[in-house]
Amino acid sequence: MFFKPKDDKLFDKIGQIVLVLGEATNYFSNYVKSDNVTIEVFASTMKDYEHQADTYIHEITTILNKAFITPIEREDIQELAIKLDDVMDGMEELASRMEIYQITERDDFILEFTDILVAASNEIANATSLLFQRNFLAIEPHIIKIKELESQADKVLNNCIRHVFKEQKDPFRLIQYKEIYEMFEDVADNCEGVANALETVIMRNV
Repeated sequence: MFFKPKDDKLFDKIGQIVLVLGEATNYFSNYVKSDNVTIEVFASTMKDYEHQADTYIHEITTILNKAFITPIEREDIQELAIKLDDVMDGMEELASRMEIYQITERDDFILEFTDILVAASNEIANATSLLFQRNFLAIEPHIIKIKELESQADKVLNNCIRHVFKEQKDPFRLIQYKEIYEMFEDVADNCEGVANALETVIMRNV
């Protein structure tokens, strides 16, 4: 469950980024699994989500520049915002590359990667809700889960790279799918970056 922060502009903006990330990840998943819009509309919508997140990042920077007191360390808020933005940027870049390469056939590996990203996004939402409540110790299990999901993405990457080199006969398509798979894993890495930023918050506040 995601709890929105109360009476703190910085936590509120972080919460807005997390909500956009959740919406974008679910939209990404729905597209991959249902194919109910064109790939061009999909990529454009993901760009819109990325722009929303960028707006909140800019607002956080503005608030930090004016704030005398912050709910947690100033640099921790900025780092967390940057890492969340990295996830959103990575997803938008992935969607854009899928459009460029016209990746309209989704194999089992893409579906598996997508499920990992949805799960990681949910863990990020749960962890940040606990951050807003200042329940720092309860965040740790979600950090562990995000890191486990990143390790899972590493395994999927190894399997799909092995598969694509064995099965794909078109050299251009091989290169394209390899890059897409690697971009999925990069987004999982970015989710782990959020976990690491949250881990730093715990260390400073417990």
